[in-house]
Order: sequence, then structure tokens, then C-alpha cells
Amino acid sequence: MNMERLVVGLTLLASAWSAFAEWSLHEQFDRVLVYDGQFLREYAYKPRDIRGPHSGMFIWAVSPLKDGKLKPYSKGMEIKGELRAGQLLVSGESVMNPTVVEFVVSGGSRLELEFGLCDLALEKGNKGTLLKIELLAGGKSFIETVTIAENRWQKKTVVLPKADRVLVRLMASRRGGGTNWTGLVVRGDGEVGTREQARALSPKRNSIGKLDVTLKPSPHRVTAKPGYDILFYRDKPFLSFATKGNPAGSEEMQGKLGFNTFYVEGMGFGRYWPEGAPGVVVPPDSVIHHDLRLSQQFDMPFKATISMAHCSPFLPPWLVKKENLGLEGHQLRRGGDTHTSFIKPATLRWHKTGLEGWVKPFLDQPSLFVFGQEDDASLWDDYSADAAASWRVWLRKRFAGDFKAFSDYVGGVRGSDGFDGVPQPKRFEPDERFGFPMRLAYLKLQWITESYGDYLAELFAHMRKLAPGVPLTQRFVNWPGGPTVCKRVGFDYNYTFSHLTTEGVPNGYGIGRKIWTGIYAHMGTLPLPRGGSIGKAYSRTIRRGPMTRAEWELNAFTILANGGCGFEYSTLVPTWGLQWETSALYNADGKLTPTGEASAPVIKEALENARYMMHYEQHPDVAVFHDASFNSTPFGGAWGQSKVGIYTLIRETGFHFDPLSESDMTAEKLRGRKVLVLAGSLSLAPEVQSAIRDYVRGGGTLVTVFCSDGAGFPGCNSYDYACKVRASAAQKSFDEPKAAAHLGDVLGIRSGGGVTSRERMKSERHGVIPLKDFNALSKEGRWVKQEACCARLTPRPEAKVLATFEDGSPAAIEHHFGKGRAITFAFDLGLIANNLTVPPLYTWWSDLLASLGCRKVVDTGNWFVEAGAWHDDDGNRLIILVNHDSSSPQEAKLPDGNTVRLEPGRAKTIVLRK
Repeated sequence: MNMERLVVGLTLLASAWSAFAEWSLHEQFDRVLVYDGQFLREYAYKPRDIRGPHSGMFIWAVSPLKDGKLKPYSKGMEIKGELRAGQLLVSGESVMNPTVVEFVVSGGSRLELEFGLCDLALEKGNKGTLLKIELLAGGKSFIETVTIAENRWQKKTVVLPKADRVLVRLMASRRGGGTNWTGLVVRGDGEVGTREQARALSPKRNSIGKLDVTLKPSPHRVTAKPGYDILFYRDKPFLSFATKGNPAGSEEMQGKLGFNTFYVEGMGFGRYWPEGAPGVVVPPDSVIHHDLRLSQQFDMPFKATISMAHCSPFLPPWLVKKENLGLEGHQLRRGGDTHTSFIKPATLRWHKTGLEGWVKPFLDQPSLFVFGQEDDASLWDDYSADAAASWRVWLRKRFAGDFKAFSDYVGGVRGSDGFDGVPQPKRFEPDERFGFPMRLAYLKLQWITESYGDYLAELFAHMRKLAPGVPLTQRFVNWPGGPTVCKRVGFDYNYTFSHLTTEGVPNGYGIGRKIWTGIYAHMGTLPLPRGGSIGKAYSRTIRRGPMTRAEWELNAFTILANGGCGFEYSTLVPTWGLQWETSALYNADGKLTPTGEASAPVIKEALENARYMMHYEQHPDVAVFHDASFNSTPFGGAWGQSKVGIYTLIRETGFHFDPLSESDMTAEKLRGRKVLVLAGSLSLAPEVQSAIRDYVRGGGTLVTVFCSDGAGFPGCNSYDYACKVRASAAQKSFDEPKAAAHLGDVLGIRSGGGVTSRERMKSERHGVIPLKDFNALSKEGRWVKQEACCARLTPRPEAKVLATFEDGSPAAIEHHFGKGRAITFAFDLGLIANNLTVPPLYTWWSDLLASLGCRKVVDTGNWFVEAGAWHDDDGNRLIILVNHDSSSPQEAKLPDGNTVRLEPGRAKTIVLRK
């Protein structure tokens, strides 16, 4: 090539680049039309910064400095540490709601795009942006899609159609939640038109900012009918399926899978309460109104929260600060500047004020209101002056104004001679000023629980006035105090933990080799109507993960068999971060995952049974108590397998339990009970021990089960010392040394405690029962690490030994006390049942309860097949069967005498018509 030709070539190349490089969108920033794709709300225009009413944005990501260097809008917007001239950030509001950027190009031939996932977005685990590029010209549309998900600069050329003017539409949707930062450089040739020209050519020109936001009333309602164990919608039994982790406007996505309830977790009214305003006003163009319109369109009742979580009402930060409504001296697990203390009287007043505006959009729509979320009052505390005053007022009421009675109860009080001087203990730690400091801690938890129940009851009454007829619900995690609060308030529907878990954390709540048992101990303890969660937790890192169709069946139909009529699944789309990502039903690009495909047929099958689900059938003959709140908290010990498993044992042998709270433990309320079971606890409050003693003395039957993770028996003391209650058996075990108060005289035990392994046990009636399978599981250490049997048990001379271990020591004893008797098992039946089905043990337990007059609604004749039953007003019965054996088919008897075969790990429903 000669020099002349080289110069001509370079000149042509420079000319071509110059023609192409006439503009960058960074420089033409004030010529774009920007709005959101779902609600068609036009964004607010500012120099270098265009934003929607929520999180949608189109902004300069870099600004040029005088020295030619680039300054980022914020640290972390670099891509592999590099910024590029003309870099922009376009971010959609959600997966469903893109940010739409429109502009006109005249005389252009192509666009050159450079893009990548920003460094901070990568660090935060964000999945980037789905960028749809639409070109409109001559009545035709040309679409290309770019996924911006890699942390590196990439390039793409988009050829413009030949036309005088082309409308370019960039539609950016999030592929996940969190920091949705992606860098984008757009360059082109030709000329960029004005914003008004873009508006004139926009396919949405007649709708932008003009969308009809009128919310029309719905003729339908969700209702709660007295005497029914399910809610109603359109006057039919309503088996509710909701999903969480879903973006606004996702009703159609949910409906395709069968979900019939729209629910946004954590929704609060704070953002609709401007500083200084007298209350909440939800504007008609809000996301709430839009979702209510879509919920009407897709026939979904809207389940709305009332701005509470973790036992803390949420109010606007400015109001919390102005009125000093926050917790003092204690930080909640998930605290923040919106969190308030329910113990402060002003909190309730302001919360009521906020709700008066918040509920208005829902009043003429099919709605439900959810009070608290993830409530666990043992995690709450407050040391404000209001809290100290409330504590002292509660103590005075609890002891009827008798300070001496209080002082005697707590073993004396140093430095105080009246209720006004009683200190508020630090959390639930022992206080040396009290002779029995753990009794004071026990009282403090009762104060918190009752005070929170009182707050919710006040709010309940207020909501009844604001929204008459709208069902009011409550949601817990795995707090044992939940049933107490539910009974105190009287919610129309109650909800808590009930998903599958394979976490393999020994003695954690609901965690064992049987991955479904949390359904019994958590959801199953709540009053009817009730519901629970669907999902599968894999570990503390993977909070939810993939589920097969068989696992969906196991989860959903075990809930149905235990009186559940509502479900919540997490999550719909991957918006909650890596801990939840693999559970999503749709992936980041809006396509169904295998878990999503597995969900639809199970939801459909469950919903087909709803017509028969009006009355849940149960005989709650088996009363269970274990000082639930105090023995199952961070200071008392895990809500572990010893407790969870006793409910598993009762349900899987075909019976129903009646979980008792402290308020139920009086001689009067226990009178006439067929049986009272103590399991999973050690220490029992002195007044509870007195009630138990009176119950047995009067002719009742007490069944007590050794608590393995506490290495002792229930009732070994009454909080008379200053150590954690799970250490009680090691320090105070009946008479060695003698505790100030215990149930040894009732149980027929002189001393007992410690944990060991046993090979087998033998009873006269049930023969030899091997424990080798459980011992192998304990040695494996994945599901449980401890042994199940008592190391030493010395009965009173008059007690009768019912069974022995291989070394001749007692495995079970019976002791008569007054007109009644106590039967004590020296091994942890709950721990074993939470991991293994041992037929001889199940038979022993079933025979014992049956001999006491306890009844079964359905007896399948097979310990591996669980059954539950519902019926409608016409007497048609729905029988739900679940084969909990995942490796072998099983047969089950039906009430009509027929036999049904169930495949491994699968469920089946049978309708027995009247």
C-alpha cells in the first residue's frame, strides 16, 4: 500500500467514525422521555438525574472533570475498576416494572452500546438488568434483548432501520433485588430529536401520566364465619395460596401457577405519611391501588400488612424521632429508625392514627389484614421510663398489690420494700438482688407476652371499627408464646412456620431427620383457622431452595391434614438475595424454574379439595405443657426436638393435642383432662407445679417424658436458683441435692438425670424394643448429636417399674399419687419420634393414650401413613393421607373399610360422600 492510499484510507475511517460519533446519550440527556412501563408514570427530570417515584432511575453515572478524568456518581459504579466516558445508569423499579427511556434518531444508521454489571452490584449479589431495545419506524417494530449480568465491559451494535425518524425505546428491568447498578454507554450517528418529538412518536403517548387510576369497588369479600375452620371468599371455602418475594404487578405471573392471594410482605404505611402531616394518605396512583386493580382483574384477595414486624410497630422515622417512640437500651434483631416500642402508650395512639388512612383503599375490596410478622416477644425488650412503669404496674396487678407475696415468690428482694422500687432486670439474666432470680426472669417474659397481647388486642378492636368484616390475621415464626397471644386476641386466622427443613442442625426448632415435623409443633399449635409456610430450608446459608413435586405434596398436604387452610411460599422471583435465590418459582428472566413447574399441579390439586374444607375434625384429647415460652427461648434453651417431637409422636399415632399455656395451668382448668403430657422442659414455675399436683391428686393421669437436651425430667425444680433453665437438671434434680420445689413426689422419682446411650428396652406388654437405629443416627451427628436415654433414675420405693433397659435400670415407671397416677418415660420419646418411626414405640404410645380414653379421628392402621379429615356442611368427608415413608409404598385403612395404597412420599385425598 502506497502512502497516498494509506492517507486516504485513514481519512475515510476518521470520517466514518466522526459520522458515527456525532452524539452520546450522555450528552443528549435532556432529550429523552422517561417513564415506568407498568404504571406509565412519567419520571421527574433534573439535570443529570431522572427518577421515578420509587426506585426507577436514569442518571449520569460519571461526570467529566476539567483534567479529563471521570468522577463516578457513587463508589462502586466502576466495571472491573474502569469508568467510561458517557456512562449512564438505567435501573427499572422491579422485575415487573421497567424504566422506559425513549428518544428519536433522524438520519442515523446504528447504535453502539457498551455495558456491564457494576462492581458494587456484583459485590451485593445483584443479577443485573434485562435490557430490551425496541426500534419503531414505518409502522414496524424491531426488538433486541441484552442481558447485562457480567462484571466486564461488553459491546453490541444495533442497526437502525432505514427511515427518516426512528423511535428508540430502551426498557430496563431488574433481574433481582438490591443494588441494581449496571453501566451503559449509548452512542450513535444522525441527530437526536427533542423530548416532545419522542413523546409524539411514543406508542404510549396517550397514556403516559394519564392512566386511569380509578379503583372501582368489588362486590366480593373475604369473610370469617363463626363455627367454621376456614375463611370464605365469594361465599365459598377459601383455601388461600400466597407467595412472597414478589414484585408489584405480578398477579398474572402468580395466577398462572394457581396462587389466589396477593401478599406483599413487610409493606408499611410510613412512606405515605409526610413529615408533619396529620395522617396517612395513599394517593390514587400508588402501587397499592394498581395492585388492587390487578387483584380484581385476576380475582385475588389482597392480604395487606398493617406496618408491624418483630413485635415492633413501624412508623415514619420523623415521627419516631419527634415523639421518642423507639426502643431504649435494646436493639431488635432487625431494628431501624422506623421501629417503635409497643410498650409506650403514644405508640399505640400514633399507630391507630396511621391505620385510619392506610385501610381506606382496602375497605371496598376483598382484603385481609396481617398484624405482626415474624413475632417473637422473647427477642423484644425496652428500658425506657414507660417500660419500667409498665413492668411495675404489671407486677402489682399480678400479685394483687401484695408486695410480700411478690417478695416470697422471688426469694426476697434486696434494696426495695415496694413495687415502685422493683428494678427491671437486664434481659432475662439472673439478678443477684433476688433470691430466686430466674423466677423474676420468668415473670418478665410473662409481662412482655401479656403486654404485647394487650397491644394487639387494642389494635384488633380499633381495626374492627375501621374495617368491619375484614378478616384480621397474625403471623409468627416459631415463638412458643404465639398460641397464647392468638387466644388472647381472638384473630380470625393464625399463621406460622411450617415448611420443610433439611438444615441438619441438631436440636434446632423443627429440625430432624423427618423434615416435616415443624408443621405439628408450630402451625399445629395455633388456634383454628390456621395456615403455614411452604418451602424447603437447606441450611443457615440457603434459607430456601428447590423443591420437587413430591416435596410440594408432602409440605402442602401435611399442612392440610393438620387443619391448615392457607399457605405462603418464598419466593416468587429471585429478589431476596443469594439465601433465597434457588427457591424462586420464576428465574431472573421471568421463566419458570423446575420448582415453579412442580408447584402448579400441587396447588391445583389442593384447591380442588377446598369445597369440602369447612370443619376440621379433631379430638384434642392430649393436653401438652412444657412451660413453652420460658423453656423455649434464647435464655431457656432451643425450641428443640424434645419439644417438637412430642407433637410429632401424638399426631403420627393418630391423636390430636391441646397445647396449654401458663394461663391454662390451673387446677380448675386441668380438671377432667384425659391426660396431661409434660415433655421437652425441665423447670416448671411453682404455681404450675401446684396445679399439676392438684390435677394428679384429684384423679388425673400425668405422662412425663425425659428431656434429653436438658438431661433431666420435667418438674425437677421451680426456677429457684440463678442458672439457665436448660442447666437445671445438672444443678437441681429432685432430692439430690434437694430443690426448693419439684415434682419428684408426684412422679415417684428420688433422683435422676444425665444422658446416655441404651441398646434396647423391654416391657412386659410390648416386648423388646431396639434402639440401635437411633444410636446410629446420633453417632452420625447430622440430625441429632445427643443420646436419648436417662443415665440414672432412682424411683421411690412405691413406684412400679413398667420397662427396663438392658442393664436392668428403669426405662419407664408408674407412680400413684392421691387418686391419680404419673407415668414417666426415662428416654426422650419426642427426640426419637422427630427422627425415626419406631413401630413398637408408636404402638406403646398409642395403646397408652387409647387406654386413657383418647380418640382418633382416622386410624390408618399404619404408623407411616398420617391422616387428617375435614367435612362440609352436608357431611361429605375429605380424608387426607400422607405417606411419610419416602422409600417404600404403604397401605392405609379408610373409615369405610377400604384400603388405599400410597406411593413413597406421596399424598392422596379421598372424598367419602354422605
